[in-house]
Amino acid sequence: MTDYATQLNAELENLRQDRDFMFKYMTNPTLCYYIGMGSYTSQGWKVYTRKPKSFFAKTPYVILSAEEVFQRADMRQLLLGLFWTLQARSPHKKDVMATVGDDAFWLEFLRLAKAAQWKLKQLHQAILASDSQHLPPKVKVASWFYFLTRCRAPGHNGTSLPVQAFERLEHVEFPPEQKKRWEMLPDFGLESLFKKQLYRTNVAIDMSSAELPDWFSFALVKYRPDIVCPWLEEYSPEQLGMSLRDIMLFVAANYHGDGAIKIINTLEKLSPGLCASFRDRHGNNLLWYTAVCWQLRSRFATPYAADGTRRDPSSAPGGADQAWERLASKHGDPNGRNTSNRKLLQRLFELGLSPDQPNHYGFSFRDLDDFGRMLCRRWQITRIQQDAPGFDDTQYWCPAARKRARTA
Repeated sequence: MTDYATQLNAELENLRQDRDFMFKYMTNPTLCYYIGMGSYTSQGWKVYTRKPKSFFAKTPYVILSAEEVFQRADMRQLLLGLFWTLQARSPHKKDVMATVGDDAFWLEFLRLAKAAQWKLKQLHQAILASDSQHLPPKVKVASWFYFLTRCRAPGHNGTSLPVQAFERLEHVEFPPEQKKRWEMLPDFGLESLFKKQLYRTNVAIDMSSAELPDWFSFALVKYRPDIVCPWLEEYSPEQLGMSLRDIMLFVAANYHGDGAIKIINTLEKLSPGLCASFRDRHGNNLLWYTAVCWQLRSRFATPYAADGTRRDPSSAPGGADQAWERLASKHGDPNGRNTSNRKLLQRLFELGLSPDQPNHYGFSFRDLDDFGRMLCRRWQITRIQQDAPGFDDTQYWCPAARKRARTA
């Protein structure tokens, strides 16, 4: 047994003797069930002696006293359950401590939790502010993600929260005035745009009063790469009303599969090195914008406005999306929901982007992926399938292998 394991076991045994602590968390229904201690009642802890055969079957049980429960409790399993509870997530029966970190991490986590008096925001703040080498980056990403998705604003309830907890990624958002102009685009032009008929779409532009930027932005939002790419090659960014950088960000954040690669290749042709050289104000490279966790980009991430009031659902963008939903559904997948990020990531790796490139806070896209796998929600976080055909983690996450793939 390592020194860290010995120290951790000793600390956990000391924690077991803290009756107030044990009673507080052993009466928590989620934790109590997770470590196999049944449920807390006024008589004591009701623990079934065997699994029920059916929902209506009567199953024998015993009532255990507090002393019996405290002594029987697996403190390591309780600590793991507390970790997930403090992440505002329910623990899973199949979870093991090694999935999150080694004994050195758990000893450090226990120290920080005690210092924060097991309070959520104070603990996550301590994790983000800590320089300990025993804290894996994916755990810091978990704390960053907690603040980003669960807290309304910095300093909420008087807590001095770290700035990186609320620094969102840059994103491209079209103003309401432009979305209003989309509704004025003539029907015959929209029909040819959705059917990928470039010549007829150009004729419609010449015959309508709508400006080219309105047509281009609408084609971009409606996932029409067969229309977007020829216009990129024919017109300047000033004529299109968008910079190549903004187009790149929008595509990385919203496109997937062959459509994304087609536009990325066109952008690289117009401005070589555009993707690899990109860094936002936080030091994030373009890989971060491919993540499906859209709350990092959208100001409509939560149902609450900046002042804490509940947001009006009708304020979200959607007017133009509904107008041609039926027509768009006949011509491919307008939202790209059925395509993974595998092809887009492969192309970005070929262009020289590194998943190990840290941002200003020390996080990398690889850390975000590790966080997703730790939660068993890799697809929901980074839109990478766990067993995606043709996407080998060993090959694409390894810098040497990526270099060989680019030079092959």
